[in-house]
Amino acid sequence: MVKELLKRQLFEDIVSARFFINLVLIVSSIAIFALVFIGHYQTLGARYSKNTIENDRKLAESSKEIVGLLSTPLEFVMKPRIFRFIADGYENKIPQGFSFIPKGYTFVIGETKNPPKAGSSNSSAFYAADLTFAVQFLLSFFAILLTYNALSSEKEKGTLRLVLSNPVKRAGVVLAKYLSALATILLPLFAGLIVGLIFLYLSSAVLISSAFILGLFMFFVVSLLYISVFILIGLLFSALSHSSKNSLVLGLLVWTFLVVIFPKSSGLFLILKRFDVPTAQEIEELADRAEREIWDRYSHEDLMTRGGQDESTKLNAKVGLETQKARQGVYDLYLRKKISAVETLRKLNFLSPASLFGYSASSIAGTGIFHFQKLWEQVKQYRNQYLEFFKAEDGKDPESFHVYFHPDYLSRKPVDFNKIPKFEEKEIGAGERIREVLPYILLLILYNLLLFVLVFYKFQECDVR
Repeated sequence: MVKELLKRQLFEDIVSARFFINLVLIVSSIAIFALVFIGHYQTLGARYSKNTIENDRKLAESSKEIVGLLSTPLEFVMKPRIFRFIADGYENKIPQGFSFIPKGYTFVIGETKNPPKAGSSNSSAFYAADLTFAVQFLLSFFAILLTYNALSSEKEKGTLRLVLSNPVKRAGVVLAKYLSALATILLPLFAGLIVGLIFLYLSSAVLISSAFILGLFMFFVVSLLYISVFILIGLLFSALSHSSKNSLVLGLLVWTFLVVIFPKSSGLFLILKRFDVPTAQEIEELADRAEREIWDRYSHEDLMTRGGQDESTKLNAKVGLETQKARQGVYDLYLRKKISAVETLRKLNFLSPASLFGYSASSIAGTGIFHFQKLWEQVKQYRNQYLEFFKAEDGKDPESFHVYFHPDYLSRKPVDFNKIPKFEEKEIGAGERIREVLPYILLLILYNLLLFVLVFYKFQECDVR
């Protein structure tokens, strides 16, 4: 009997105008998003290639003298990733990379070298042309529109009483309504994903990998969990109300709160509180102050440089290195506080399934703040590798005083450009992305279980007369 109910309900849902409108809207949206993404991906790819070529040019020029490698300014920007089609992660709202010299690094935003404004985060924007937006806003809204009258309309018409007069349990009726709604909503998403893949495949600028296909599959599974939440919310209000109008109003109010108001209000709270995150100007002032404090500490010492083996020379180099570490410490502290502020926002948003889904999609794609954290780790590792290479090359020169890192007392000999370590951002592994997304998936599963129990319980108490 449940199978017959499911077939009937699925047929009614698919032939409805709501399904057709949703199908056209989702497929056309994803197709447009794919075209926008391809153009944006090409722009980012051109920027990344230009940046790589410029870094190599600077290193080749500096390789004429080993000591020149110490003052070579490089810039490492985020590598364009096809996974941004799944979830952009609002990467334009976070640092775009790092300005690097061997003795330190700082972060860059877009084409500037200024730190981001305090309070901004990867959740501060409302819209990005990616698959996440299509599911997070459009499909969840459609889930409410599809299910708000799934039970209440049959109560109003009296057909529910006739259905329950047959040998079918109430749980079977709810299950048929739920599965039908889930299939009806996932069909447009599946069709949209196929269309999006076709557009990406036909583009010569984008290379589709097996890892990307796996990411799409994981995204589809998480989308199922997220959409399921709003289907159950619609069914809950439909079971509680005898009027379809009442259940629609309640459903839309809850959707607006969970998808729009709550995530944005928690972001506003974060901006107002600021969580002790300094501004760009404050960061530079703190860095300058840290440097001055180091120099003041040694103000009574004789720091006049005399010769490579002279104690004052070594002390001068030591103080210079300490000031650079102090400045670097200020930049790293800023980044840690920025990331901590974003993590605090995510904890505030755990009640919103829309936020959980957004974080899940970003984790699956390896974009947003997760991407930046991995880039930061790689830049720090590269810095250590670069300095080890420099010391090894300088150590081969018997004429060098090896006073690190005083430029007047290091090797002037050339170095083989091909031996210089080159930075290339590594992809985030599937295992790391799965570990990152797992807590959000577990919360979405928990919300589904709680709503399932609530819907079944309320429908069991429901008076169908």
